[in-house]
Amino acid sequence: MKNLLIIFVILLFNSLNIFAQKTITIGILVDQYSESTEPLISKLKEDVIAVSGSEANIIFKGILQNNFDLDEANSNYQNLVESNTDIILSFGTVNSLMLIQKDKFPKPTIVFGALSTDLLEFNDTQKTSGINNITFIISPFSYKEDLNVFKDLYDFKKIGVLIDEHLFSTTYLTKIFDDYFSKIDASFTFIPINAEKMTNSFDDVDAVYLIGGFHLSNVERLKLINEINSRKLPSFTSLGVNLVEEGILATNKPKSNIEMFSRRIALSIEAIITGENAANLPLFIDYKSILTINYNVANLINFPLRYSLVAKADFVGSKNKRPTANALSVVDVMNEVLNKNLGLASEKKNIDFILNYCVYKIPVLGICLGMQAIGVFMGGRLENMGSVKHGISELVDFNNSHALFYGLPPQFEVG
Repeated sequence: MKNLLIIFVILLFNSLNIFAQKTITIGILVDQYSESTEPLISKLKEDVIAVSGSEANIIFKGILQNNFDLDEANSNYQNLVESNTDIILSFGTVNSLMLIQKDKFPKPTIVFGALSTDLLEFNDTQKTSGINNITFIISPFSYKEDLNVFKDLYDFKKIGVLIDEHLFSTTYLTKIFDDYFSKIDASFTFIPINAEKMTNSFDDVDAVYLIGGFHLSNVERLKLINEINSRKLPSFTSLGVNLVEEGILATNKPKSNIEMFSRRIALSIEAIITGENAANLPLFIDYKSILTINYNVANLINFPLRYSLVAKADFVGSKNKRPTANALSVVDVMNEVLNKNLGLASEKKNIDFILNYCVYKIPVLGICLGMQAIGVFMGGRLENMGSVKHGISELVDFNNSHALFYGLPPQFEVG
């Protein structure tokens, strides 16, 4: 009887706790809900509930698509503003273009995905938006930087910029490209992406820069890439390594890290729920850009690869085909060591498994390599220090009032 009473009290307490929670309704804006956006949205919902589910009852409204129409994007946003939505998540180029034209944001809004630093008027030292009720999650992606890398790779004279039809007349993008090409000895033309009418679009260009195509099916996208390569046009994309693996020549953007973006958005939502203004949330999410080249495509279009590229580029394609049989990038060497060292590979899997299990649930303390693993898992980046510290003793001050360091002296040497 006593045990039954205890169980009843626990159940009653949990029930009261649920009813005491505030309810937070989250609205999601996308350009188009597709195979490419579904994994991010699903992971995002999972992480938001994991992070904030103990503090609030999270409800997600139906996803609103604008189908690449700026007026529809604005209408969807106003719909959420005028409804019982508490927080707005905005994803996609058209939604971003719609929002950056606004001055006021009645509801807390988080803008993420397809954001070029060229579109936003934030300087390198700015850490937050400073604009009431809005924050942006910005990765280090820039059309201008892409073009600099591509120009160094291939000295194009007239480049065709492949852009989604709905963005063809967008003044923001026109201004970015006009400004860039006014300063170099080359020109550009926007080519609207239309799966049915692309045959004659490349007649007067000597290179291609793909910045759109989100609406294309896999078959349509591969058809477009094959058309580019059949004309032996060097190509570059802002959309990441996945497109290079499909047949674009090169990119300066790594593979999308859905987990990194999802965690950052979930933590931003938690901060807003607990009272933080979106204006004060961090803007930038950092990852290292790296030139990636499809070696097979280079061979196919007779593109000359300079030996100097091997040291600073990653390659996809046939592993046995390199500019020289003995030339390997640092990344190649690291991957080969990892692949051959089964113990190291096994430990990496163990670390990923443990952190995935513990994240948002159990406090984790990382020591030495463990601290680095947690940092990378949460989206950080490791860099070499100016001087070697490993194995060199230094005097360290400890806050031994914390239970974790109980019994340790307040100061001792650590190496």
